[in-house]
Amino acid sequence: MNILKLSNAAPPPEEAATQMAHYGIRCVPVDYFHFREFRYTSFADALAQAQLQAERVGMDTQVS
Repeated sequence: MNILKLSNAAPPPEEAATQMAHYGIRCVPVDYFHFREFRYTSFADALAQAQLQAERVGMDTQVS
């Protein structure tokens, strides 16, 4: 068995595809919502944080 060592470098696409098929790993696109330096996978979480911070500084909107 060829075990791919963990590293920051991506394996060659054909090797990754083979291992993904073997282990049943799927790659799916993900939407991220950015607010300031933070990244959220849920719009509701990003909105809640933005509203909370807006309340703290007394403003209605944050434009970047």
